[in-house]
Amino acid sequence: MGFQTLVANLVGTANTITASLQDTVTHEAWAATDADGVRTYATGVSLSGVVIYRQEAIRTDEGQDITSPAKIVIVGPVTATGTPATRNEPIDTRDRFTLPDGAIHPVELVKGVVNPDTGAPYQITVFLGDEG
Repeated sequence: MGFQTLVANLVGTANTITASLQDTVTHEAWAATDADGVRTYATGVSLSGVVIYRQEAIRTDEGQDITSPAKIVIVGPVTATGTPATRNEPIDTRDRFTLPDGAIHPVELVKGVVNPDTGAPYQITVFLGDEG
C-alpha cells in the first residue's frame, strides 16, 4: 500500500467518523466577472462538511491579514466545476458558500493536502470572509 492510498483511506475513515457532525453547505463556483466588477456564479451544488463558527486570524494568498468568521472542513475529494479555465479547482477564492443558517460568505483562503497521483485534494479547509 502506497502513501497516497494510506492517506486516502485515513481521510475516508475521518469522513465516516465525522459524518454526524457534517452540515450541508451550498458551493457556488465563480463563473465570470463583468466590466463593473460584478461576479456571476454557476448554479450552487450541495457539499457536506464540518462548519466551524469561530473568529480566526488568517493571512490570505495576497498577504492580507483578516479575521475569518467561519471555516468549512470538507473531508474527502471535491469534484472540479470545470468553469472557467482561469479558476483554481475545485474551490477558488472567488467562489462563495451558503451556510446552514442561510448566510452567504465569500471564500478568502483554501487549504488542502493534494494527492500527487490525482492532483485533487484529499481534504479541503475553506476559510470564509464576512457575509457578502
